[in-house]
Amino acid sequence: MEQNAAALFMIAIPVFVLSILFEVWMTRRTSQETLYSLPDTVNNLQLGSGQLLVGIITKAPLLALYHAVHQWGEGMGVPSWTYHSWIAWVVGFLVMDFAYYWFHRLSHEVNFLWAAHAVHHQSEYYNLSVALRQSWIQQCFSGIFYIPLALLGIPVEMFLALNALNTLSQFWIHTQLIDRIGWLENILNTPSHHRVHHGTDDAYVDKNYAGAFIVWDRLFGTFEPEVETPRFGVIKPLRSWNPAWANVDIWYGMLKRLGKGELSKSDALTLPLRAPAWTAKTETPLPISLRTAPDYQLYQAQGLNHRYAVITGLIHTGSVSLLLALTPTLPPSALSIWVLSLLLAMMTQGGLADDRRWGGWAESMRLMGMIGLLWVHPSVLGVSGAL
Repeated sequence: MEQNAAALFMIAIPVFVLSILFEVWMTRRTSQETLYSLPDTVNNLQLGSGQLLVGIITKAPLLALYHAVHQWGEGMGVPSWTYHSWIAWVVGFLVMDFAYYWFHRLSHEVNFLWAAHAVHHQSEYYNLSVALRQSWIQQCFSGIFYIPLALLGIPVEMFLALNALNTLSQFWIHTQLIDRIGWLENILNTPSHHRVHHGTDDAYVDKNYAGAFIVWDRLFGTFEPEVETPRFGVIKPLRSWNPAWANVDIWYGMLKRLGKGELSKSDALTLPLRAPAWTAKTETPLPISLRTAPDYQLYQAQGLNHRYAVITGLIHTGSVSLLLALTPTLPPSALSIWVLSLLLAMMTQGGLADDRRWGGWAESMRLMGMIGLLWVHPSVLGVSGAL
């Protein structure tokens, strides 16, 4: 069943890419050129690829914990769900979606959870590629929120499949080309509902947390209909094409607040547990251009190495898909080196995309290091034979 869950993603990747290309074509056909930005799209793809890379390393311990809790539940008399009942799959999907709602909601209401989840919201555009924009850090602890499913008796193999289905079902809602879809708006999470969720407008902030079914938001008072096209992004903009920096930006902001020394000891200790919008009365605001400012300009930086950064970014994304296919054949040491090297490649590419001074020499050192490693000790990377 774990292989089936992985197969779902391997099948989904080309479908996602083709869907994005189709949306780009439709966007150009209808002259809606502002729906896509090439560096933003590459950034989204790399963040999605990086999530898959980190998952290679982090998934095993989380699944081991889930399995251990499930076995403990069985020992306490909790019956294990069967794979052969379609009712079990339907109920399981509903339970998974309910758990996702609360995980998602808390990820907007608690600082340290938001620091990871904010990555998905940082794009100032809204298109299908944004669905692939995911945190590299969030998955290190997000599995904890699904432990109750193990206590209900859902085995790890079934959990993996349900989680994959829930994740994949949210791809289509990241588009502006689909308007409302009639009475289904009352039940399903739709593009209209999810556009609201990605909005920075006062009426839209912290609304519509649903995964597949909008009924959870209607039940728990977090629903808001789309009235006007939202301003997409986060209130405190990222303003970078670096996927590595996207994952640490909010954490860095919290460290800066602590470093200013304006928080009391109790406020400093509880800062990670506070709401993202919370500020102490003793704090002075950080000088930053807010996404909600009337004169705000979208981030569109393009340095001298812009084309190289875009091309290498796409190569990195394709390399991740290849690595996922080869994962079963590679020894753990080689797999770990390839994962870390690709994550490093994304970081240096981001530096080039942002036109940072360190980007050029960092990329040069990375390339020389990889060439040297392949030349001196190719077996470390799972490459047979000498070069």
